[in-house]
Amino acid sequence: MIDESLLPKHRVEALTDGIFAIVMTIIILELKTPEHIPMNKMHSDLPNVFFNLIPAVEAYILSFFVLGTFWLRHQIQFKYIMNVDRTIIILNIIFLMLTGLIPFTVGVLMKYPNSEFTFLIYILNLILISSILTIQLNYVFSKQNIATDNISEDSKTKFKLLSYIPIIIFVISLFISFVNVRLAIFIIYLDPLFYLFYHHFSKKKRNNSALTK
Repeated sequence: MIDESLLPKHRVEALTDGIFAIVMTIIILELKTPEHIPMNKMHSDLPNVFFNLIPAVEAYILSFFVLGTFWLRHQIQFKYIMNVDRTIIILNIIFLMLTGLIPFTVGVLMKYPNSEFTFLIYILNLILISSILTIQLNYVFSKQNIATDNISEDSKTKFKLLSYIPIIIFVISLFISFVNVRLAIFIIYLDPLFYLFYHHFSKKKRNNSALTK
């Protein structure tokens, strides 16, 4: 008998891809091109203007990679979902709502890169987004009619632990920001770097295991 409370997952995936495409496009619009520079001072003033844009460019690059990591985590989770129910839909709506706030939080961080308050808004948003993904992962693995059957308990434990690492990184960054905002921003780089190196070494390990068999 068909469970009418379950819905196909591809609609949620399509909505998520669309929102991420829009958000990742909007954040580049927060970078403003230099304006109102007199032509007679262009050669002397323009380099300084571009130099002053470096914190804004960094905030854009960092946020773009963090968004890419969130999207990747979402895609990995949905690999193990057969269908979605109302709870997953609600969690995804909250996830996308918080993701949609990133252009705003990045925008204020670009304008005030050394402010503890603007960084606090930015990092709290990242913590909430990552927490929603973790809640969703735990929920999926707790529902037999939602999660696929081809994932072992060891893999479930591994994915759960991996979902907590970004939260830990962001929380550490939050506390460090009260001492040094610049250092706190560097801590955020650990999030995309962690996933980059983790997937690289996981792939290398799988290849080595295949060769030894």
